[in-house]
Amino acid sequence: MWPVLPNGEINEDFNWPIEGSLIPNSPPLEKPCQDHPDTHVPLRLKVLRNGDSDQCNTYKIVGPNLSNMRKKQCTLMMNLPSAARRLFNENGTEIFRLRDLERDQLVYASCGEHWIDPQLSAAEHKNHLLLNNLESDVALIRHYCCLRNPDNLVLEVCGEIAPGAKLCINYSVAATDEVETAVNAEMKPEETDDLIWEDDLDTLIDSHTRAHRKVDASFTNTKYPWQQIPLDVEEDDDDLLDKEATEEEQYRFSLINEYFNRYKRKVITFQQIHHQQFEYVDGQIISCTFPDLVVGVAGAEVHAGVNVILVDRNPDDIHQRWKYQEETRKFHLAGNPELVLAISMPKVYPGMNDWEVQFPGCPIILQKNKSHINGAANQKWKRIPAMKTLGAFCTDQLDKEITAANQALICTFTVTKSLAISQPGYAFTSSNGSEKVMTCESCARSLRGTRELTKTLADSAFFCATGQENSELNPTGPFKCAHVIQTDLTTAEAENTLQYLERMLTNLLFECSTQTISPEIPAAKSRRAIKIKAYKNGAGFKNGKLIIAGTFAMLLSKCTRELSLARPACKVYTMDGTVILTLSGLVSWAVNNFFKQNEQARDETTNDESQQDVQTLNEKSVIRWANPEDLNNVDEYLLCFILRNPIEVWVSCGEPFLSLQALQRSEKQEKIKWQQKEKIVTDLEMMRHKMRQLQGRRAKYLTPANMIPTKSPQQPVLVEGGWTQETSEEKKLMKDMQNVEMHLSDIQAQHMKNSPLLATNTDSSQKGLYTSLTMKRVCAYLNGGSVDQGVFAWGRSMEELLDNCASRLNMQHHLAKVLYTPNGEEVTSWDEIKKDMVLCVSAGEAFMSKAASRQRIEVKANYARIRKKYGPEATDVIVSEPESLDLQGEILFCPSEHSERKKN
Repeated sequence: MWPVLPNGEINEDFNWPIEGSLIPNSPPLEKPCQDHPDTHVPLRLKVLRNGDSDQCNTYKIVGPNLSNMRKKQCTLMMNLPSAARRLFNENGTEIFRLRDLERDQLVYASCGEHWIDPQLSAAEHKNHLLLNNLESDVALIRHYCCLRNPDNLVLEVCGEIAPGAKLCINYSVAATDEVETAVNAEMKPEETDDLIWEDDLDTLIDSHTRAHRKVDASFTNTKYPWQQIPLDVEEDDDDLLDKEATEEEQYRFSLINEYFNRYKRKVITFQQIHHQQFEYVDGQIISCTFPDLVVGVAGAEVHAGVNVILVDRNPDDIHQRWKYQEETRKFHLAGNPELVLAISMPKVYPGMNDWEVQFPGCPIILQKNKSHINGAANQKWKRIPAMKTLGAFCTDQLDKEITAANQALICTFTVTKSLAISQPGYAFTSSNGSEKVMTCESCARSLRGTRELTKTLADSAFFCATGQENSELNPTGPFKCAHVIQTDLTTAEAENTLQYLERMLTNLLFECSTQTISPEIPAAKSRRAIKIKAYKNGAGFKNGKLIIAGTFAMLLSKCTRELSLARPACKVYTMDGTVILTLSGLVSWAVNNFFKQNEQARDETTNDESQQDVQTLNEKSVIRWANPEDLNNVDEYLLCFILRNPIEVWVSCGEPFLSLQALQRSEKQEKIKWQQKEKIVTDLEMMRHKMRQLQGRRAKYLTPANMIPTKSPQQPVLVEGGWTQETSEEKKLMKDMQNVEMHLSDIQAQHMKNSPLLATNTDSSQKGLYTSLTMKRVCAYLNGGSVDQGVFAWGRSMEELLDNCASRLNMQHHLAKVLYTPNGEEVTSWDEIKKDMVLCVSAGEAFMSKAASRQRIEVKANYARIRKKYGPEATDVIVSEPESLDLQGEILFCPSEHSERKKN
């Protein structure tokens, strides 16, 4: 599109700008950058809720920047359900900076949704709102119906039966007589590809067992000639017994057939039933197909959420042992009884289809034990010895429905009505302070931030207070329009309620489509579906997802789900950092990028041809930029050719674009840092090795120590020198090791500081709407040890810090329970812990200093030494009152020694 002169002629000599906006005097496609904070001028605006047409509800808000307005003032003053994220003007254009606004201009604030025209009639707006709310409630109830009746599910191995294979649940294929018939039946010729010979099992076992089998095979007994099996003899050969053969030959051939059938190779077939066969023997869940593989957890860090896999059998590993409780039907981990074997329930998202909510394939993980009777159906198993399987969800129907309701965000009152049951929930004090109100987990989520909630005890039986008649809670509970009391999702009425709500939703969709959508049909245009390769912002070209979308809202929702973003996606960038706001803008960028690449390639080619005219080069170097309005003039075949490959975009949740060059530089710098850290760790290991050598040489000679008597009754003998005395070389080496360890800890602290998972401490008055936990680093040492032997540990809470201290200090047989300061004061709260604080870790015993610990060890050593030298009777201690300090008041270890001291 060329500019037109006032006389009507086309100006072909106009120089189009290559950088900046696409055409002159047109708004740029990319989002303008944030102004410098010093250039902001406080501005007063009139703000309405998105879609609100009553200007009497306006709020006057003054702020230095948009972030302060949206997050703090709009959210708090307008009482929005979540943080305000977007602002629109009266025409529906989104606002990105204050300089585009005027004083007392009317704007609309939204929580992330698109702009709603306030000029719509109240009835149409009400129908749209009711339609969206009802659609959300129907989706929740539909997901609950899909989850409420899991049946015929057992434990299964995913993929090959090998160490490291993941576990999941699937429908059981074992069905009494039918399974035995399928296993023992003769196999067909076409099934030979699925067979595994017994000799081929050597490739599946370890080298140690394979070596033992070879040694045993070399010592087999010799066989007689009539016991040998000829290679050319087949089992079903009818020519072995000739009718005209003698009786001796017939007898010999019958013996050959008998021994051939006895020693013939066995055939084993691996079907789905072999992946589902497990036995609980001696505290271990063993695979029946490969008894050397058991169900366990790999690695030293065992916590809730870790996947349970198949591992090599080791009777000494406590992470492979389980304790099955018959009354609760749960498998408790022997290393940590608070963790149980559980099923990861299917995740439910707002836009998820029904066929995506299914149990087969759900992984097996560790979860914290839920002590309530109902609401923990995914943690209950049943051993079936006849089928050699572990049945999942082995509990009553009420427990399954409560678990499904908590997973699908359904109030449990719709399932139980006024029946008080034991279920997980939360309690809070009523507004008048007279009674305690109990709610289920789903309703408690909708009350977060408005009430001070506390978890209910395991022995408390209640029904959700949302279903009470005169309750002060919102009668809709977790729903948006349906009432909890009027919704019946009991066992017999759940499907009927779902069908009724679906019919109501269909009728409402028909009404909205005929009243509001029909007038817009003539102006509607066909939308082109575009293939997009989406990446996370800052991830480079890693883990890209192919997405096909017809609208920009669909693109954002799919990117949020496919890329597993922590927050909803709101920005889309191209490779050069251009912000994309519409799909047509993305298509125009792809067209311009295609022309630009062709022009660059043409320029490189023409630069080598010196015969070409300079004027022709100038004409071809002009890039004809296209805007979204010009896409209709582009040739359809050319457009299909350009869009045949996916367009690469980078999606963010609001953070600025991270260029690929900056990402490569940061990765290179990170690699250099890790190489430096690796060199420091290697030097530290060499110093530790040298220290062990020096200590071993000193201990080798066993030089006796000097025993110096004293007059102190607390310490009658003073030990000096000897082989326990550290040499000067060891002291110098120890000092160097401490310096290196401090340098290494500083590097690790810098890495943790740069990590996005950590947050800095902020004042409570300056906290925003969303805050993250704080990671704290401390220097921990064992109780009775020295501060010089301390190591660095990290944690976000007191429990996580204690676990990290136990693992870092190698407390294998004890758990860290108490923290002390170096002065012996007990640390009881998380707020008392400061950054780089020195703490003493105890397994529950009282605080003990290094001197007290050393004195305790010396007393034990003297006790053992005296019993060895003078006999067991020498430790009978006699304490007498001192008549004079010079003669008496000693501890008599033996009569002979006491008499010799008196003579002296």
